[in-house]
Amino acid sequence: MWKTPSVFDNGDRRNNLLQSSRLRAPKGSPNGGAKRRRSLQEDAMGWFARYYHWFILSVLLTFITLHWLLELEKSLANNESLPEVFMSPPPRVEPLTHGSVSAFGRKYNPNVLLDQDTIAKKSQKKELSVSSSSNQVSPSLPSAEPFIPNYTPTSSRPLRTIFLGRADENHPFFTTASTSQYYIYDQLLDGLDRSPFFKVVQAHMYNPLDWAITSKDFHSLPIDEPTLIVVDWAPLQRDCHVLDQMLEGLKQLTERENIYLLYVDVSPSTKTVTCPVPLIPKERTRVAKRGIIEGRHWNSAGKWVEPGAIAFPENVLHFPHYLRQEFVDIMNTMETRRKNDIAHFWRKGDYSHYSLLRRRVGQILKDYDGKHTDKHLRIIIRTIGDETSLPYDEIEPDYVEALLSTRIVVIAQRDEWEDHYRLLESLAGGALVLSDEMLAPPPGLQNGTHLVFYDSSSSLRNLLDYYTTHAEERDAIAANGQAYALGTQRSWHALERIVFGAPLTQVDSIEDEAPKRKHPFHTHIHHHDDDNEDL
Repeated sequence: MWKTPSVFDNGDRRNNLLQSSRLRAPKGSPNGGAKRRRSLQEDAMGWFARYYHWFILSVLLTFITLHWLLELEKSLANNESLPEVFMSPPPRVEPLTHGSVSAFGRKYNPNVLLDQDTIAKKSQKKELSVSSSSNQVSPSLPSAEPFIPNYTPTSSRPLRTIFLGRADENHPFFTTASTSQYYIYDQLLDGLDRSPFFKVVQAHMYNPLDWAITSKDFHSLPIDEPTLIVVDWAPLQRDCHVLDQMLEGLKQLTERENIYLLYVDVSPSTKTVTCPVPLIPKERTRVAKRGIIEGRHWNSAGKWVEPGAIAFPENVLHFPHYLRQEFVDIMNTMETRRKNDIAHFWRKGDYSHYSLLRRRVGQILKDYDGKHTDKHLRIIIRTIGDETSLPYDEIEPDYVEALLSTRIVVIAQRDEWEDHYRLLESLAGGALVLSDEMLAPPPGLQNGTHLVFYDSSSSLRNLLDYYTTHAEERDAIAANGQAYALGTQRSWHALERIVFGAPLTQVDSIEDEAPKRKHPFHTHIHHHDDDNEDL
């Protein structure tokens, strides 16, 4: 009897059918079915479907770990909020053996200052100064060269000069009062008038209120002598229309091949503006600028300032701030009594533009004061004088007195640009100055010789540790810094360096009185809302 094959038959027919089929039997099928081999793609998709939540969790943990490692690296770099065991001890530096030089007196004899080569060798300690490699990305500053070729100035043959500036908005340029004093806007004319190598023959002052130009002739204009036109460019808002009006009165100068034009821009802006002046060709035109640093800014992640780089367009000369005569006049009326150890003069609650570094430095000093109570240090971290306003055209006597009563002055520049009046004023006060690093310091200023630069929170702390305990070396650097400011960085020095290639008047004569002015000018500077940016 023939048998009909059942579905449970395990014979060759069933096996042949299953082998010829590309599909396995459904799960639960009576036949069970034969499993085919899965592809790698199907295996991967199946694994991800079962364990995707663990995959996402591992990615998150990896991201968190990397973020933590980056933050730890930044903390180690700045030594911030870390146990003392992780902080490197202050570097040991051998004291200078050239003898003690006190920076506490008002008068100094340059012959007893430490030898410059000795101090330079001692200052080559990377632990206590900014590494020179950080500045290698920026081009070096061009050397000063005489602006006027084949001309040697003498006191008997000074360079005749025409000054173009801005009149005070609140006071008349010239007054008819009994004192017959001339009130001017800026201090450039003060430097020109004190140097015996310049002879101001004309002054043209622009008043922005009524667009009027007031002119005065002081001397005759011989046609066979070189003539320098000095334009106080920043107060004139770098306005070519204003300059053109002021030059209208100079077209009577017939010997035009002897005329030279110098724009002086002491604003922090890196913008360079010159105007087409048919009277004077480009080769006899120069721009003296303070703002030559591009890209300086506050780095919120690193909690410090990125230094930027030096930018030097063609025909541009570096013209940093000079030491104001008003400051020196006030300082000479005071005595020096150094009762304070460290000072940082800035507003306690200043949240104004570009002052994050200054607030950061103030906080570092505050923390330093709290952690070093055993040293019995007297530290000042506040504005001296008017707390609500410090216009750069007003010098607070209390501020000058505080400088003369401090051993170490810590200063910091604005976040967006370099250079400020506090640098030379702090040096002139005779204290050791600790400053944040500069790519374009004033000419001749040397780190470790005249002041000491810091470039991080940790380097500032280490410098404070060292110089609060090494009085001999601190006083020597402070004395050299004061001699540098008073002997080479006055208003007449700055102008002579730009025009003649080097300072000529009372160089290194820090005890002599300032040269007398040749005209009865009195500086009366108007305060603008943004003028305190230079502090």
